[in-house]
Amino acid sequence: MKLVAIYKLIALCAISFSVFFYADYKKGINEQLNNPAARFILQKMPAFTLNVLNGTYAFDGKQEIVSSDTILNGTSQTLFIHFWATWCAPCLDEMPSLLKYAKSVEESKKMFLLVAAQNERIEVLKFIKKINIEIPKNVIIASDNEGDVMLKFGTVKVPETYVFDQNGQIMHKMIGQQEWSDNSFVSRF
Repeated sequence: MKLVAIYKLIALCAISFSVFFYADYKKGINEQLNNPAARFILQKMPAFTLNVLNGTYAFDGKQEIVSSDTILNGTSQTLFIHFWATWCAPCLDEMPSLLKYAKSVEESKKMFLLVAAQNERIEVLKFIKKINIEIPKNVIIASDNEGDVMLKFGTVKVPETYVFDQNGQIMHKMIGQQEWSDNSFVSRF
């Protein structure tokens, strides 16, 4: 009987510590994201050109091009450039919530460029069909086969997201898988 009570006490302590440390962890992440003293190495969006993979052009076998000049055409106030890959498990896990967030802000002036890094076109197109999620109108999926554009941004691993204003100035950089449905995260943008 005493042994069961001891195990219950240990379990209760473990749960209490977990809740406390998780709350502290989330608080730390929020403070880091909101810290104006943090400086980015990349200040302005670099020049790039990519092949678009979603939309009628890609599925008809034609190639549409997106570039740093055309993506900031004055229609969007916020641009998310998200680097991901079909071979990256966290990227694949994150993709449904990212697309759901993009869909929820489809009518606002937020644009998403999802760059498939170091992937062949056919792999990305297969993935798009496999996830069976409607791609919102404010999302462009493009391919960076060789990883050249990824390097221009200073990205060495995926997933990684950059948020730019309408002038191409960086607002945020997020490394790793994000909680796109988290209200404290969403309210920043």
